[in-house]
Amino acid sequence: NQQLIREVLVEAVGESNVWGGQGAIYLFVRLPPGVDDNEVVKELALVHKVVIIPGTACGAPGHVRVSYANLVPEKCVEAAERLRSGLQRILQETNPSNRGKE
Repeated sequence: NQQLIREVLVEAVGESNVWGGQGAIYLFVRLPPGVDDNEVVKELALVHKVVIIPGTACGAPGHVRVSYANLVPEKCVEAAERLRSGLQRILQETNPSNRGKE
């Protein structure tokens, strides 16, 4: 699970923005400047059906925390795809250089 979730996160936000997993059951993800971690979590839950924790709740505003524990491999694959597509869509929509290109 950890490897799959890490790969998905790196694809969505880049290698330098993902860390953790050593002795833990979660990874931290740094969001681009100006992206509200609470709003990312809310949209992922309501629209993409993926629940993660806002970094603000962990003392790390501008980040999100993604747990990869307690999922059977089949469910992890499904969740990872929803996480990847959701994060990519949210970050594309919040990137000012992408506004007006739709």
